[in-house]
Amino acid sequence: MLFGNGTYNGVSFKVVPSDIPSGEDAPEAVDLTPILKAYQKLLDRIYWTSVSANNSASAVWNIYDRADQKDYGVTTLMASNAYDSVVLSEGMNEILTLSAMQQLATYYDANGDDLDDLRIGLYGNGMDAPFVRGSIIDEFGNKVYDDVIFTPFFQSDSVTLEREMDHSVKQNTLVAVWTDGRDLTTWYADAMQTDGYETLFIEEGYTLRISQLGICDDTGMHTEPKVEFKVTKVDYVSPGLAKLHKDHDADEGTKNWVKGICIAIGAVLALYGLFTRRYVLVIGGAALIVFGLFFSDYVVNWIAGKKVRL
Repeated sequence: MLFGNGTYNGVSFKVVPSDIPSGEDAPEAVDLTPILKAYQKLLDRIYWTSVSANNSASAVWNIYDRADQKDYGVTTLMASNAYDSVVLSEGMNEILTLSAMQQLATYYDANGDDLDDLRIGLYGNGMDAPFVRGSIIDEFGNKVYDDVIFTPFFQSDSVTLEREMDHSVKQNTLVAVWTDGRDLTTWYADAMQTDGYETLFIEEGYTLRISQLGICDDTGMHTEPKVEFKVTKVDYVSPGLAKLHKDHDADEGTKNWVKGICIAIGAVLALYGLFTRRYVLVIGGAALIVFGLFFSDYVVNWIAGKKVRL
């Protein structure tokens, strides 16, 4: 480990009180080396992950620049880095991606007719998939597809589509067009076969004109008034603003404990007041029971530093 101009094998942390009682030993030193090494590994992994992501993005951008045309299907994932200990450079990423594209193109050219003619059944056990019937309109108002069954795959933000409503696309979206338009329940009865399926990428400015929505599961196709397409994403949370999960069981246990004490003491006071005919104690005991039943939660929340709303 490096400190200034010196190199050390490790580092320890030790707190020594100024007045140690006679016969007592000072606290043991705590070795911080394992923690610091683990933190350094974390920083290294974050750095090289960032470098790898940057190189991949630059490689795709260079391909766009060379072709003077973008296509969201171009990705370095077609030739991903298989070595955990190696970070591919921008140029290597570009070469491997282009090579993979060439191999895929050659394969499709040789077998495209057989692949295009294949009728694929979409249904599968455990399936819970959304389908849309409607039209896809580009930014100029032209119908790219008119009355088809399709599924949009939104990539950035969650979207809720509604029947008989137009949805203005505001993000890059992959759309799988399955077949010509027909009632979704009828299509399900026909084993959900595809007739010349196609895919396309659409972007901001496109419109989805929706006439029918459906969710397909093990029991069949169910038409719905609206369907939510919830995108899985990672949200950045500032450490200072992180909301920690509360231990609800511990909170309830404390509240029950306070409530029980109030009720028990109140009952004792009320009974003692009755036997001694000291009615002030009876009233006080009853008040304590009522407090325990209805207001002890507020006391616990106040002690815990939580906001109390009456």
